[in-house]
Amino acid sequence: MEKIRVCLSDLPKEKMRKGNNGKIYITLIVDVRKDPDQWGQNLKVYVDQSQEDRQKHCPKIYVGGGKTYNFSTEKGTSPTQEERENLIPPTEKKENDLPF
Repeated sequence: MEKIRVCLSDLPKEKMRKGNNGKIYITLIVDVRKDPDQWGQNLKVYVDQSQEDRQKHCPKIYVGGGKTYNFSTEKGTSPTQEERENLIPPTEKKENDLPF
């Protein structure tokens, strides 16, 4: 699970678009940091750039950050498929268990 926080006041109005439904949208990018920051956040959030902006080497507009949470059975490991299946008790299968 990833949890992010976005500063709405930093969102540039010129990057917002009005949808057919009348709502206002902005495209954000969530990227993984090479190393976590001082608060342990390993995600960064910035406003999507157009191809033109990338070609001009415009700076990215960072609007937030976040952290990845791993819910696991042991430290640092995710549950295996077999462990997930064992969480649900097997049901007794009947031969020819057709609904009609």
